[in-house]
Amino acid sequence: MTAARTPQPRKPAADQKNLAAARKALGEAIGGRAEDVVNECEQRLGAARILDTAPAEFNAEFAERRRASQRLGTQLIARWLVTGEVSKPEERIWLGGLGELAARASVSIAAMTHGYLIFRDVLQKVAEEEGSRLGTPASVLQEVDVANRASCDSSIIWMTRAFDRQQELQAAESARLHDQHVSAAARPPHPDALPCRRSRLRRRSRRKARRRAGSWPR
Repeated sequence: MTAARTPQPRKPAADQKNLAAARKALGEAIGGRAEDVVNECEQRLGAARILDTAPAEFNAEFAERRRASQRLGTQLIARWLVTGEVSKPEERIWLGGLGELAARASVSIAAMTHGYLIFRDVLQKVAEEEGSRLGTPASVLQEVDVANRASCDSSIIWMTRAFDRQQELQAAESARLHDQHVSAAARPPHPDALPCRRSRLRRRSRRKARRRAGSWPR
């Protein structure tokens, strides 16, 4: 027989209201510090020597997209605290697109994962700082910690999937170009394309021209 479950006492409506207000206040505070999150992430990436590991032609584009992803990730956590709304599919797809760009820019998956973990730690640090300032209940900070870690884990999965897809596309394109090269090299060259053939044709043309010039009536 299954033991009867002990009903959990419901929190008074006043407590629920206070928690909702605490979440909203914390979300607004975190959202207001989105640029602080971006800046500290960039500082830590630089200290870890994994900043701007893309080739020079990709550095500006990749850095801009990376910072925009950090900013959006902060805003999504802030929005969830304020409204309860989770990230939309198009937002998750856009965040995962950083992995596609990383693959095109030859940034390693290890560097990308390290960057996501840095973002997770910085966001949690900012949340705790603001929670301390606002007097946020420990239960709300715990919710933020759980949501932040889950969001980071999911983002790493989306990023690696986009990374893998882009690498597969690049590998397929490389194989196609290689096959074209092999096929072109295996075809016998056109006779007119041979240097010796062209040289003989030029000599023959010059001889004919001299003969015509010599037989022209004077």
